[in-house]
Amino acid sequence: MVNNRWHQIIVLIILGASGTIFGDDRLRLKQADILENVTVNGQSVQLLQGNVIITKKDLIMTCDFARYVEKTGQGILIGNVKIIQEELTLTCDSLHHDSPNDLLLGFGNNHIWDPDFDLTCDTLNYFSELDSGMAMGNTRLEQEKQVITARRL
Repeated sequence: MVNNRWHQIIVLIILGASGTIFGDDRLRLKQADILENVTVNGQSVQLLQGNVIITKKDLIMTCDFARYVEKTGQGILIGNVKIIQEELTLTCDSLHHDSPNDLLLGFGNNHIWDPDFDLTCDTLNYFSELDSGMAMGNTRLEQEKQVITARRL
């Protein structure tokens, strides 16, 4: 088991050195209790489990489990998902991260807030670089002492 863990760490270092998942504008794995690199349909997939912390520029993502498809830059975060970007915080049940497009798709119990607004919804599409998005399902927005509820904002 110890040798397997060292093998996983070495694989991670090699991936980082090749620039595959690391870089200034790419995802960086900061921490995970377990890392497994598998091949699914000919594509390299990283499975991360336990105390997962991933960063991209000033975006910090934490969760219980993550799956990242190296070739496409697509990832899934599941369980206790929390995203922090400067003063903005997002929590949800699960999240799809489209790294090349800086798109976060939150599913289930989305809550996103900063000092200027507080938004809850069922589903959220958020473009992190544009600081723009769309909220769908049971949407409630509090901003400047106003409350707006809608199916979609």
